[in-house]
Amino acid sequence: MMEFLISQGCDIDAQTADKKETALFRAVVVAAPDTVKFLLSKGAKHDVVNDEGQSVLHVAAHAGELDVCHPPFELILGRVFFLTLTVLDLCSPG
Repeated sequence: MMEFLISQGCDIDAQTADKKETALFRAVVVAAPDTVKFLLSKGAKHDVVNDEGQSVLHVAAHAGELDVCHPPFELILGRVFFLTLTVLDLCSPG
């Protein structure tokens, strides 16, 4: 279904009206690594932020789903996966 929608011109980085999240955000939150890999392979932006200023990686960290991101991001980006998050980022209020 995603392949069809993308082939029909749907914006892979379209954001929801309420939280400003993309399909990539949802794939991470529901722990769907194949979907994460697919979306990244089709050019989904991984640096988009939601209405709280969080990136996909922030959302994954907060949801405890970093393992969902690791293989796809490493494969698609072609480099060793690393986070710009620190323990302070994860523990800071807000």
